[in-house]
Amino acid sequence: MSVVTNFLYYVILPYVLALVMVRLSDRARFAHVDRSDMRDGYLREPPTTDEPMLLARVMDEDFVLSGVTATVLALERKGAVRIERVSVARPCLRIDDRMDEARAAKTLAQRAAGLERYTSRISLAPDVRPELLTAYERLALELVFADGRTSITAEELAEVRFEVPAYLTRQSRRLSKMATNDMHERHLVKGVSPSLFWLAVVLLAVYVLGAFLFVGFDVLPMIIFGLPGLAATVAYSRPREVYTAEGRALLVRCHAFQRFLVELTRTRDAHLTDVTLWGELLVYGVAVHAVAVAPRELFPRIESGRAPAAPDWYVAYARSHDGKSVPLSRS
Repeated sequence: MSVVTNFLYYVILPYVLALVMVRLSDRARFAHVDRSDMRDGYLREPPTTDEPMLLARVMDEDFVLSGVTATVLALERKGAVRIERVSVARPCLRIDDRMDEARAAKTLAQRAAGLERYTSRISLAPDVRPELLTAYERLALELVFADGRTSITAEELAEVRFEVPAYLTRQSRRLSKMATNDMHERHLVKGVSPSLFWLAVVLLAVYVLGAFLFVGFDVLPMIIFGLPGLAATVAYSRPREVYTAEGRALLVRCHAFQRFLVELTRTRDAHLTDVTLWGELLVYGVAVHAVAVAPRELFPRIESGRAPAAPDWYVAYARSHDGKSVPLSRS
């Protein structure tokens, strides 16, 4: 078999299987939305006046980062937080006498081109009253100001997320549980879909049999690049919550609003600091996954190896020994 065929089978096909399982799972749970489901094609206003955190949950079970980002943007509109763009100095490239002229000139050019980069700073308003915030808003702020400070940059937040993952995981689970309970109370979801596990097993068995009969195992190590797709195939075969008629109607409206923002506006490239310009369109656009830049700015990718992960007791221990106070209740 050719290299291309091996690549398609061991690397690409697993993700095709995962996509098939996602589609089957969505249909089983009444969550698949086609353009034909959107009667008017586009929705030019937010799907509902509910909190953006709930809409983020309606769109996806893995909603925490987009939901928190949308909530922070909504709080900025209320004046509870301030979001600003600040510069971050890069490590200065050093020039010494041992460099020849060409190398020194190249170093100077690199320093001039990349000396500064920018990040976002989120600051809590000094007069914010926690009792006037909703439960979603309080939890979102506790995730952002996790170590007790009242002003934090996105890079500092990334460091905190890496240093105290256990605390942030617990807070994320609280958010997920709260949103799921709201979904049930609002009768947006009910029960769970049938399990597609045995279908996933059959698909994987056929995949392995095809590798044995037609492709061969001489390039089997290539499958390491396709393992996430095979894992996703199994993961999406599990029973998942089923949308009610009301829940599906809201889901369709969310997708119609997402389509409007992606195809007819420029909000998809909006930044965290653009909420003054776009207003609710940006807030709810983040919630319905129409704006990808803003969540990445608030929660940048964490580089491994920066600091060791802290155990579960670290946050409480650190706070009791350094005297730091947190802006909001941790209950």
